[in-house]
Amino acid sequence: MKKDIKSNLKDDFWYEVKKQGITITDYNGKVKDVVIPDEIDGLPVVAIGDDAFKGYQLTNVVIPDSVVTIGKYAFLSNKLTDVIIPDSVKSIGESAFEHNQLTNVIIPDSVKSIGRSAFGGNKHDLMSVVLEELVALDDLNDYEDVCEYKKSKLAENPFSIMAYKNKITIIGYNHDAKDVVIPREINGLPVVAIENFVFSWNGLTNVIIPDSVKSIGASAFYGNNLTEIVIPDSVRTMGYGAFQSNQLSNVVISNSLQIIEDAAFMDNQLTDVIIPKSVKIIGGLAFWENKLSNVVIPKSVVLIEGCAFDENVKIIKEDKL
Repeated sequence: MKKDIKSNLKDDFWYEVKKQGITITDYNGKVKDVVIPDEIDGLPVVAIGDDAFKGYQLTNVVIPDSVVTIGKYAFLSNKLTDVIIPDSVKSIGESAFEHNQLTNVIIPDSVKSIGRSAFGGNKHDLMSVVLEELVALDDLNDYEDVCEYKKSKLAENPFSIMAYKNKITIIGYNHDAKDVVIPREINGLPVVAIENFVFSWNGLTNVIIPDSVKSIGASAFYGNNLTEIVIPDSVRTMGYGAFQSNQLSNVVISNSLQIIEDAAFMDNQLTDVIIPKSVKIIGGLAFWENKLSNVVIPKSVVLIEGCAFDENVKIIKEDKL
C-alpha cells in the first residue's frame, strides 16, 4: 500500500466518498487481473485517483463505464498490454498509462483532455492510439475533429503515434535505423510533438527534426550518439535532458525557445554554442560537462540556474561586448 491515509476499504479497493461518488485511491489485492467495480456500497465509482494502481504489475484491468476521471499516474508502471477506455471517461491524467506494454489503445470521443505522456513509455509495443471520430463539431465546444488511425495502416511506420485534434504526437520509435528523419506529416496530419523518452538509448547517429514540431519532451533523445542537431524555430518548448549524453559538437537552438531546461545539453562535446535572444532562462546543468571555454549570454536571459555551465566557462554578457 502506497498511501498513509485511506478512508475506506472494500474488498481489494481503498476508496474515498466524494460528492460525485466513489474515488478509488489504492489497491490492496494481489490479483494482477483486476476488475474495478462500477459501484461500492450503492454509490457509483466515478474516478480512479492519482497513483491508485501505480506499480502493482497488473496484467489486465477492466474499467467500468461509471468512471469519468482517470487520475495522474493511475496505472503507471504496470504490465498492461491492452486497455479499453469506456465512453464515460472525460479526462485522462498525466502519465496515467505510462510505462506499460500497451499495443493499441482506443480513446472514445467523450474524452476532452489527455495529460502529458499519458501513454508514454510503451515505445516498443504501442503502435497507435486511436481516437474515435467525432459525430458533430459542436458536441465538443468547437474542438477540432480527431482522426482515426488503424494499427494495420501503421504496420510499416517506424513511429508509434497519438492522433488528437488533427495533430500527431510521436510516442514511440519501433525501428533499428540509426539515421532518422522525422516526417512533417503522417497520413496527412502534421507532426507537432515528440513525447518523453521516445528516442532515448537507441544509438541514433543522426536525426532531422521537421519544422512542424513545436514540443520536444523530456529526455526525448537522451543517451544516443548524435554529433549535431538543428532544433527548428518551430520548437517552443523542450523538456529536461532532451539531448543529454550524446556526442554533440554542434547544435543550433530554436529561436522560439524561451527556456533551456535542466540538463538539456549536458554531457556532450560542445566547444561553442549560440544562445538565442528568445531565451529567458537557462536551467541547472543545461550545458554541464561540455568543452565550452566561453559563452555569450544575450540580454534576454534573466536567470541562469546553478551549474548551468562548467565552472571554468567564462560567461560573457551581451551588453558588455
